[in-house]
Amino acid sequence: MRHIYYILPVMLICISGVEILAQYRHDAQMVMGYWGNDPVLQFRPDSVQIEYQSLAFDMVGSSSNISDKEGNLLFYYNGCSMSNADHEIMENGTGFNPGKDYDNFCRDSTSAYGGSDQSSLILPLDNKDSLFMLLHITSDYYYIKDTVNLYGIPRYSIVDMKANSGKGRVILKNQMYHPDTTMQPGAFTAVRHANNRDWWIINPDEYWSNTIYTTLLRDGALIPTGSQDIGPKWGQYYHAGFSPDGSKYFRYSNYRSGLSVMDFDRETGLFSHERHLPVSQANIFALGGSFSPSGRYIYIGNGPYLMQIDAEAEELVADTIAVWDGTVARWGQPAYFGAMQIGPDCRIYMAPGFCVPFMHVIMEPDKPGKACDVRQHFFTLKTPICYVPHFPNYRLGTGYPYCDPDIKVVTSTNQHVAPYSDDVATTLYPNPADNRVTIRSSHVIRSVSIIDMTGRTVIIPEQWPDTVWEADVSRLPEGVYWVRIDHSGKERTIFKKLIILR
Repeated sequence: MRHIYYILPVMLICISGVEILAQYRHDAQMVMGYWGNDPVLQFRPDSVQIEYQSLAFDMVGSSSNISDKEGNLLFYYNGCSMSNADHEIMENGTGFNPGKDYDNFCRDSTSAYGGSDQSSLILPLDNKDSLFMLLHITSDYYYIKDTVNLYGIPRYSIVDMKANSGKGRVILKNQMYHPDTTMQPGAFTAVRHANNRDWWIINPDEYWSNTIYTTLLRDGALIPTGSQDIGPKWGQYYHAGFSPDGSKYFRYSNYRSGLSVMDFDRETGLFSHERHLPVSQANIFALGGSFSPSGRYIYIGNGPYLMQIDAEAEELVADTIAVWDGTVARWGQPAYFGAMQIGPDCRIYMAPGFCVPFMHVIMEPDKPGKACDVRQHFFTLKTPICYVPHFPNYRLGTGYPYCDPDIKVVTSTNQHVAPYSDDVATTLYPNPADNRVTIRSSHVIRSVSIIDMTGRTVIIPEQWPDTVWEADVSRLPEGVYWVRIDHSGKERTIFKKLIILR
């Protein structure tokens, strides 16, 4: 184990003499979805319900949102832009994460950033719901022998919610807090310091490393406090998180690396007692993980498999508690097990790993094995969701409980809607392809993009409105890709799997 410590103050904003007190319900809403009429999962004091709203833009892996202490939505962010609760772009709320991905993905006011999961997080800077810090990662990439290597540049931005009569203003944007260090483009999280006032921010290093960077948020300043090498080297595509009490940390990758669980000292910021569980890769796009509310169990989604691990066991063992039941969206994408987040009602809410109109729920996650009661596609939504926002435990050390299992999950039929009915017929051929592919649709195509298995856009064909498109794929390596097809007028997005084979 190697420890490197250094202090590099990065002053953000002066907050002298302010005690950061109880943070109540900052996680009371989950803003998700795209295509308009988007689902917002609302955790009310007596129930959990879905309300459909017309968001200002699409929400995918780089997305996050925050509510005030009473649970009222304040603002949300998608890697490109930031919106207030009235679904209006906030003042100075565009132009986040400048670079290649911004140029590729942030092409109009509704576009979402193409960064990795868990690549943004929002923390309060005072106890008045006025100042907030957005932590975000600008992803970038380089090529080595036709292999895409991703890395991230950690940044922060500051939001003043007192401005514009409570609609907010971004007062500082795209500042780097580790200016000489590149890190993983996602999978970062935060936990309160043992003093229950400051925050530890945890960033993993670039891929194929076992280094973890720690940064302390104290009095409005971000202070990089060091790095630690622990556990095996880690590959791409992983999630990370803390137990609700902050004493344990997990990181999970379904790409070669598996699961690591380790203890965390909230006083010193040090990790210890690392335990590793190899997990075979089942699907690269469907990935997620979460502790249970007590911290006893860890759940990991690995494509068509959902597993439970006893975090208190010295030898980690994965118990498969659910297998994908075959549910697919109308356009063919499976409702696998993906990103997860504990709700304020002590249940775990899960995106399906692909952008489909379903949400899974683990009803009693502190019970062992299948007694945890996994409800596949518990919610059928009007429009797809790609991800659930990642929240730290805002109530740790405040005296308020992390969650309340007595909050009702509304299950009456009026909370469910029919699956999205797509009246756009689209074909892609030949498939497998060698040099060129043709896309033919019953409606005018607005844009096409070809995405590799890292989630990176590798081809954006010349754009012209037509019902027939052709794309040159001769320079792409053999492999599996996704083709995103956006239609004009119908506002429909369809994904097609493309295989390049020579």
